[in-house]
Amino acid sequence: MSNIVHVDFSARKSERAFSADVYSYCMKKYRFQVVAASITEAYCAFVAEAVIHGVNVIRCIAIYFGLADQRDKRQVPARVWQQLDPVAGRLVEY
Repeated sequence: MSNIVHVDFSARKSERAFSADVYSYCMKKYRFQVVAASITEAYCAFVAEAVIHGVNVIRCIAIYFGLADQRDKRQVPARVWQQLDPVAGRLVEY
């Protein structure tokens, strides 16, 4: 006897709120929030929003679950990307 589990992969993921603290190269802090289907989609939206606000080089992005004004002071980020080498210019995920 076998157990069969039916899964519908065509269903769209539910969207949830994300907020982020984005730090420019001079360590100026920007706070953004977005509703997205995944943390990767939220990351791309935060980078695009930072560019719109004039951030040319991003030093660090810390993404949190939930809205910025509802964030607990002790809440840890869900994901963090940090620029280790300013010459290379790429962000490393932690």
